[in-house]
Formats: sequence, C-alpha cells, structure tokens
Amino acid sequence: MTFCSMPASLLYQLEQELDTDEKETMLFLCSDLMPDVSMPDVLQLLTTLNAKEMLSTINLSELLYRLKRFDLLRKFLGTGRAAVEANLAKHSQMLSKYRVLMTEISEDLDKEDLRSLSFLLKNHLGTSHKEKSFLAIITDLEKLDLISSMHLDLIENCFLTIHRRDLAKKIQKYKLEAPAHFPIMNTNTLQMSLPKLSLADPPEPVNKERVMNGACAVQAEQIHISIPETEVQDCNKYRMQSKPLGVCLIIDCIGNDAGLLMET
Repeated sequence: MTFCSMPASLLYQLEQELDTDEKETMLFLCSDLMPDVSMPDVLQLLTTLNAKEMLSTINLSELLYRLKRFDLLRKFLGTGRAAVEANLAKHSQMLSKYRVLMTEISEDLDKEDLRSLSFLLKNHLGTSHKEKSFLAIITDLEKLDLISSMHLDLIENCFLTIHRRDLAKKIQKYKLEAPAHFPIMNTNTLQMSLPKLSLADPPEPVNKERVMNGACAVQAEQIHISIPETEVQDCNKYRMQSKPLGVCLIIDCIGNDAGLLMET
C-alpha cells in the first residue's frame, strides 16, 4: 500500500488554526511517537511525522479528534466525528491511551486544582513562580521518572488529596482496562514457593489408620499417593526432616459417629 503524504500547505494551514493550548496538547500526545527527537513546535512535528510516513489521513484525523477540533476534520480532511470514531473502533490507534487520558484529565482541571497539585508536588518539582499547565507538570514528572503509563500512583494520590475522586476514578478505570501495562504477579513465583512434587514419582505405600478402642491399629491397605520418599514412621510420629516436608493427608471416615464407634 502506497503512503500518501500530506501537502505542506495543508500542514501549514492546519498549524495556523491551532491555539497555544492545542499546540501543547498535540506535542504531548505525539511525544511517544519519536521519543528521541525534540520537537520545538507543531509545524516541525507534523512535517517530521509526514516525512517518516506516520501522518496518514487516519492518523491526522485521530489527532484532530483528540483535540476536539471537529471543524478542522471537516475543513481539511472532509470527514466528521462519527466517521473518525468508527475508524478508531476498527483500527489500532496511533496515540497511547495513557497520553489520551492525561489530556482528558487536563481539560477537567481548573486553576485552583493546578495550584493545589503544584503545592503537593513541590518537593518533587521545586517551587516555581510560573504557573504550569497540567501537561507540563506531567512532562516534568516523566523526566524525573516519577510517572509513566505504568506508574500513576503519585498523581492518583494527589487527586484523592485534593478531593477530585472523579479524576482518581478515571485513572483506576484506565488501570483496569489496560492491565497489560501494569506489572502483575508472575505465576512462576507461586510455583517456586511450593514443594516440587512429581506425578512421575513411584507410589509409596501409606498406612491407613482406624481408631479402635482408643488404640492405633494399622491396616495393611495401600493407598497410592505420589509423595516424596520418606522412612516408615511410627503412627504417632512424623519426623520433620525431609525436604520438602511432604504432604499431610487426613481421611475422616467417622464424621460425627465417633461416640457410637467407641461403644461398639
């Protein structure tokens, strides 16, 4: 499939339509696409993506959709919101869910929220007289390796502290819907902690016991159970010497009728 690059004139006109906040949002959304390249402005970002064949019509429409510039979708790409949403549901998305989430949260924060966040994070980010946007704060935290797509506890706790449970719930929902992004317990860890019992081991005879007149009688019936080899033990004792210690098997053939059995 031949890639159709975007005309330079279209990219220039599009960049002129965006305000300062929208340009910041676009740079933030695309920062994962070329992590090793610093993009000083949106026009250079769009030009570089276009040169690397990463700015297809679908990808550009996704960008404008995330900016909520549905008017530009119609003006430059001849499509609409519903068509883009249908494409996003069918095809893989260019932008990470983590960055989309951060931009959505940014739209829900007011100036008081930002001041509270800056105060809570001053030990990490220092004190600055310049007010920063939420996306700028997130970018600074990323540089310090304090937040990432897999580590959101810091910012989630901040939202709980400033009583923005609605935003904390968005992060919790993201964690549930994208579990692959987060470290999970390795099942091998549990397996390593258990005794290594092999079903291939030869079965060893196990004495089946019955209580008769308060004494311990041994019946010569063999029950084939795969357990580690141990010495034959007295029926009242079990030496805790083998490694692994073995398996404890309790067979209750009496239930609640022990009293009747004792009277027999």
